[in-house]
Amino acid sequence: MNMPDVSVLIVSFNTRERLRQCLTSIPAAGGAASLEIIAVDNNSGDGSADMLASDFPAVRLLRSPVNLGFANANMRAAESAGGRYLLLLNPDALLPPGAIEAAVQHMDASPDVGMAGGRLLGEDGGDQPSARMFPTLMTEFFNLSGLAWRYPKSRWFGHFDRTWADPGVASEVDWVPGAFAIVRGDLARRIGLFDPRFFLYYEEVDLCRRIRQAGYRVMYWPDLRIMHVAANPRKPWSTWSSPPAARN
Repeated sequence: MNMPDVSVLIVSFNTRERLRQCLTSIPAAGGAASLEIIAVDNNSGDGSADMLASDFPAVRLLRSPVNLGFANANMRAAESAGGRYLLLLNPDALLPPGAIEAAVQHMDASPDVGMAGGRLLGEDGGDQPSARMFPTLMTEFFNLSGLAWRYPKSRWFGHFDRTWADPGVASEVDWVPGAFAIVRGDLARRIGLFDPRFFLYYEEVDLCRRIRQAGYRVMYWPDLRIMHVAANPRKPWSTWSSPPAARN
């Protein structure tokens, strides 16, 4: 059996309708890339797992009897993933046509990149934090004090979320969120994906630290435009253009 280009890993907890729309967007996003989709249901109570089993039989469904959290559930999915790349994808993300194919093209053209993310946009089209720097005690203070929000264009106060940067410019960054992040499969199998001690939040920070320590870069590619919603999506995205050809 040939190795798929991408293993799409999705962790769901009570996200039935968002999950349905996410999965519906994946085939067109894959383009010419070969995909396998592995979904872990964290003991949802809203029928997410049954919906997935009945409506998306091609998806490999792993039912957990307990809520494993984001890190451990992704680790379970990764155990059976055979793709050249692993794509971490939130169930509340919608992918435009060609997005996964473009991500693969980027990674194939950049062998020194271990993990990369795209431009996360809300339903209103506004930018969400998509390319971030490692947290420090100082950046935590700026966030908690409101200084980061008050002075977003300051390289000092806006350091953590890079709010001073042009979101349309590709950049090497410290870490990218796991709502949409592509990782080299062989690298993830060598250094491990997530630390199982994390339940939720900051597991991507730890992973990106280890990726950088292994000698790889972490990149933000804004031509990969991902709609990341906070509620059941209603906004049509059929007018989105396919991502342009990959470039370094």
